[in-house]
Amino acid sequence: MKQVCSLCSHRCHISKVQCGAGREYFGLKNNRGPMFIHNNDLNSKLMKCGRMLMHKTGRKRSQEKILEIINEHGSLSQRDLQNLLSVQAGSLSEILSKLERKGLLKKYRAKDDKRKLILQLTLNGKEYLKTYTKEKDMLDILTKEEKEQLNSILNKIIENIKKEH
Repeated sequence: MKQVCSLCSHRCHISKVQCGAGREYFGLKNNRGPMFIHNNDLNSKLMKCGRMLMHKTGRKRSQEKILEIINEHGSLSQRDLQNLLSVQAGSLSEILSKLERKGLLKKYRAKDDKRKLILQLTLNGKEYLKTYTKEKDMLDILTKEEKEQLNSILNKIIENIKKEH
């Protein structure tokens, strides 16, 4: 079985990783061999997991989250979506335009208020969500109890960080 880096679309062999994320993840420095990694350092492992999750799910996660919310509501206004996500109007508009260009959602004016934009998934958007939600979650290897325990620990860490900052 070929060992490949799954952190970007290149799918390089792990001994010749091209992207910075892959070199960092596999502990390579300029593809010349492993750097020293503190394998027993929990902070390093948490950061490594965070980077892996970000590279696996984070790049388009905001798009999927938007599609999921619109799907749950059937349709909703752009303003309501903006309020639900607590994001700036410009940031949301950019993401919505990308989704519209991909044919995953459509925008139309509300009948009662022409200033209001209504968002609704297209059939392609609904199909995309079905395939997206079937993808294997990186945490599927954990039992229900382990997920609950991890959730509790992470919540404790997050609350502590909030208190300190």
